[in-house]
Amino acid sequence: MTVTLLFLLLGLGAGAVYGLLALGLVLKYRAAGVVDFAHGAVAMMCAFVFVELRDKGDLQLPWPVLPHTIHISDTGVPLYTTIADTLVYGALLGAALYFLVYRPLQNSTALTKVCASVGVMLFLQATAVLNFGTEARSTAPILPSDVVTAAGVPIPIDRLWLAAIVVVAALALAFVYRWTLFGLRTRAGAENEVGSALVGISSTRVATQNWIIATVLASASGILLSPIANLDPTSYTLFIIPALCVALIARFASFLTAALAGLVLGAVQSEIIHLVSTHPSLPQQGMAEGLPFILILVIMTVGGRSLIPRGTIAQPRYPSVGRPSAPFRTGLLVFVLGAVALMLLDGSLKSALMSSIIWTMLALSLVVLTGYVGQVSLAQMAFAGVSAFGLTHLAGEYGIGFPFDFILASLVAVPLGLVIGLPAGIVARYPVSRALA
Repeated sequence: MTVTLLFLLLGLGAGAVYGLLALGLVLKYRAAGVVDFAHGAVAMMCAFVFVELRDKGDLQLPWPVLPHTIHISDTGVPLYTTIADTLVYGALLGAALYFLVYRPLQNSTALTKVCASVGVMLFLQATAVLNFGTEARSTAPILPSDVVTAAGVPIPIDRLWLAAIVVVAALALAFVYRWTLFGLRTRAGAENEVGSALVGISSTRVATQNWIIATVLASASGILLSPIANLDPTSYTLFIIPALCVALIARFASFLTAALAGLVLGAVQSEIIHLVSTHPSLPQQGMAEGLPFILILVIMTVGGRSLIPRGTIAQPRYPSVGRPSAPFRTGLLVFVLGAVALMLLDGSLKSALMSSIIWTMLALSLVVLTGYVGQVSLAQMAFAGVSAFGLTHLAGEYGIGFPFDFILASLVAVPLGLVIGLPAGIVARYPVSRALA
């Protein structure tokens, strides 16, 4: 029992980060109608800025290749100054992203906004890899790291601080958006943007203010997480998945529900890690990480109709999909040219051509989903990975060679795609789901 309670308390750290990120997602959706997949990448970038400022005294700008480092101090910047600078940095980054990317897409479809947010996410992640590398980093603690014992259970104080911070932030946001004029304007735009515009409420101004608040919350989550989890471009970016799960539980509306759901999700994931470590018969990887995905699928399938779309000025329409001309003749010509190129090329050029063919096939799968279904799927690489995993096992462990290994792997991949694709198709029927699928 003592160990169980300890793991639950340890999970409050990650849960607090999920809650803070979810609060920002709720703000962005209510203010601008955007489900921002780049929210975790913004937290990651601000966390790197915080660590670089604190440890090296360098201010890192959010672009690659060009000069992006401003040296401020040889001994690092004091803690509280670093926190303040990072929060201001996050606010400026959020305002820049809104005006450069999301403001021009104000009246676009949810699909277009999601594509833009995924593009921003990939840009920030690639920028972090180029500027900071892939090696994980850490920094000194920010919050008190003492441990107290109550009823025989060691309680890490920093986890309680983190839980208190996210609850206080949720209560403050709930108060502001319920009882202040700014909150009234935000709620008016979310419910009826046309009506709010008629009474003189600027949707651009309101969305900008909320976007800045949301990115400040993302910056705070990155700062708070950096001492308790290794900082790297990939894991921080993927925190958007549990944060999105928490925002869905809160129906993109309730701040307090988002905060509490984040804390509970973090605690449950921590307990799953403990359960896996004590039961070797269970899968040793993926159970805790897979929980948010399962919850997202269940919530969207069971309660998707209760998600209320945000009000907009114009009713966006998806662009019409053109009909291909001479697809068989064109396909045959490309096939012949590709086969000849594969036979003539060798070395790195042949490998580059094969990589291009693979990525083209993945892109074609997205064309089918996006162009004809109106849905962005982030699972195509997962499908490709499962197929590659199956092909490797057939060829390596069972000695089945080409083309039989390819045929068998395809036979496995098809029913797997049906099992996963059918629930995704059901999810796509419900409001907001085209942005979340």
